[in-house]
Amino acid sequence: MSRRRQGQSKPVTKSRGGHKQAHKHAQKHAQKASRSRAATGWLHRINWHVMRQTCVGLAWVLAVGGIITAWAMGVPRLQAFASQRANVNQVTVKFVNPPPWFNGELQESLTMTAELQLQSGDPLRRDELLAVKDALLNTRWFDSILQVRRAKMDVVEIEAKFVRPYAVIRDRSGYHLVDDQGKLLPKFWKLTEQPARRDAQTNQKRPIIAITGPRFDRPSLGETWEGSDVFAGLQLLQILDDQPWRDQIKEVDISGYLDDGPIRLRTDIGSVIVWGGAPGEEPALEILAEEKLRRLHFLYQNYQRVDCGQLGEWDITGEKTVVKRELPPKPEKPEASVAPAS
Repeated sequence: MSRRRQGQSKPVTKSRGGHKQAHKHAQKHAQKASRSRAATGWLHRINWHVMRQTCVGLAWVLAVGGIITAWAMGVPRLQAFASQRANVNQVTVKFVNPPPWFNGELQESLTMTAELQLQSGDPLRRDELLAVKDALLNTRWFDSILQVRRAKMDVVEIEAKFVRPYAVIRDRSGYHLVDDQGKLLPKFWKLTEQPARRDAQTNQKRPIIAITGPRFDRPSLGETWEGSDVFAGLQLLQILDDQPWRDQIKEVDISGYLDDGPIRLRTDIGSVIVWGGAPGEEPALEILAEEKLRRLHFLYQNYQRVDCGQLGEWDITGEKTVVKRELPPKPEKPEASVAPAS
């Protein structure tokens, strides 16, 4: 009986040990499964975070790209739409503070030159304003164009520095306008015409005193006329221009200046006044320019004319008195030869 009990007790011991082992094995398996699930969840969390950041970045890229594309496509359309809405049929050109002599045909011509560059009627085109500047400078009536701007949709204002017309110089082809330094300007009169300008105060046309007999040929447009004789004539005009009798002087003859001859003034009735040397360059035994002006003033006050209303040559250079001479006879023009018919 003791043996049987002993024999039965052994299987019971083995069964309890097996359960313990199985339980331990199950615990290990559960721990492994738990660790595996934890690792898998961590990986899922990492992947979702990366995917979310990537999606956000792609969304920003697409948004910025869309904005740029819309701007690139929309701005030209908006400009075209604005140009169509703002298109004007007639543009008025105005010059800001022009000089008094800027009027008449010259004003119309230069205004038309500017208007021809504004034919599109599009107020947003800056290239047309630049074209106006270039076109006006090419006329040579301006020293510079300071600004061309749109004051209104249909008004263009031009601020410019005009040239300063001062005198005319006559050569074989006609009368040529120059400034006070002898720069050739784009205005010409034929020999049969009388150069004149409109007075700013009286609005009446006044004759322009011509410098005649220059030694050197006419320069290119915008260039200065060469020769000290031209400069001497311009100097003399500066002191004659403000005299009350200036309209009686028609020409300043400088043909003999470079040969040490006197400058001569020719009046509107054909008389000659021997002026002598240029102001400040009077030779010995010749009175100065101030004294010459006093003598001409005396004649004007007493006879209402600097030539006393008499045809002749009046020499005002001597120290004592004014000398009147007869005019030398004009050289006769040779008759044109006619070739015999062959």
